[in-house]
Amino acid sequence: MRVRAGRHRRIAEVAPWAARRRFQQRSDQPRHRRARQGGQPPPCGGVLSPCSERRVGERQERLTPFERAKQQRRNDTICVRTIAERHHKSLFRAFYSCITMKFPQSPDTVNLMTAPKFDNWLEHGSGVEAKSARHLFSIISNIALLAPNRIYAWRGQNNANWPLRSSLYRKAAKESKEVTEKSLRAEERKIIKEARDWGLGRDLGSSATDLHMLAVLQHHSVPTRLIDVTANPMTALWFATAEHGQCEDRPDSGVLFAIEVTDTRWHETFKHGSQTRKSRRNPITALYEKALLRSAKDNTMFRAFPALPDDRMRAQEGYFIGSAVPEKHTTPGVFGFNPIGPESGRENLANLLEFDKPAEAPFALPFCAIVIPYHVKLTLRDPLKRTYNRRRRVLFPDVDGFKEAWSSGRLD
Repeated sequence: MRVRAGRHRRIAEVAPWAARRRFQQRSDQPRHRRARQGGQPPPCGGVLSPCSERRVGERQERLTPFERAKQQRRNDTICVRTIAERHHKSLFRAFYSCITMKFPQSPDTVNLMTAPKFDNWLEHGSGVEAKSARHLFSIISNIALLAPNRIYAWRGQNNANWPLRSSLYRKAAKESKEVTEKSLRAEERKIIKEARDWGLGRDLGSSATDLHMLAVLQHHSVPTRLIDVTANPMTALWFATAEHGQCEDRPDSGVLFAIEVTDTRWHETFKHGSQTRKSRRNPITALYEKALLRSAKDNTMFRAFPALPDDRMRAQEGYFIGSAVPEKHTTPGVFGFNPIGPESGRENLANLLEFDKPAEAPFALPFCAIVIPYHVKLTLRDPLKRTYNRRRRVLFPDVDGFKEAWSSGRLD
């Protein structure tokens, strides 16, 4: 309801709950006519003549109890818009903050995209701790021999307290509490446009698809939704046990991820040969949009293989996994995508990864986080270098790799 401003009207410096009662009056009538007809005093301390005041009193006495109750209910009705229209914005803000504090939103409506609570990988049914280097290699072997025709992507992180998420998801989560597919896609389009305006991919023409651009940008540490993985667990293990830098007094545990990708779709960053009508019409974006649509529909991730891998990608046997942001996360600590299947459970995972595994048919292992304590990390660096030839000069054979190794003093 609206209140027409009058020349005798003044703003009451009172609390919001008192102000809204004083401001609540019938609209579209002059103030004194409204007072004469409804038996109401003028709003906010307006002045009436003695004659008008007498008529108001007589009208008030003639009201029936029902009319008085109806009038009281109308006066008690909350009208936030009335307060705003009196140009008392600070009072409106105070009233609104009071309402929001009194009636907070439900957690389900605040953020629909939040993942289950994550403390560390060992608190849930997807994590296991390696007791020693021998135990770690046994776990890797058991995963590799779990069942025929199973394909796993491997990723290593040198801090077990970090969740598994893409660099773009991490950036978006810092800027907003809620990360949705819409917001992530908008940020992604912005990055791709700025990269093309910079001149990246111009020499490849239509072969520089969005997926190819994202693979190149991710390879050079630009935030994207893609996650670097490798087909070689020893390469991922090198990253999980790598030194932090010049300072080596941070006893952080590392983590090695095994992610099953057997039934996921795979895409090259661009294709040659026959194309669909949509890809012929829009060859730059069609491939990536198709991958995202299928990912959102099936709630699965996809694999992306660089069509033109450089020396570093070949040396690391690397590729990427990506996904549309799911409506609901299923695995604690995994943000931006869902593994293909439920958690194995702590007890089942321990039985699966023991030294002498029983001969019964194995169950599915969609995701596993192998936590590597700091003392185990120290014992792994030398055998990785001697036996598996996982060293900097092999994994980073390009000029940038030499620059980083030379700057850190680790020319091994």
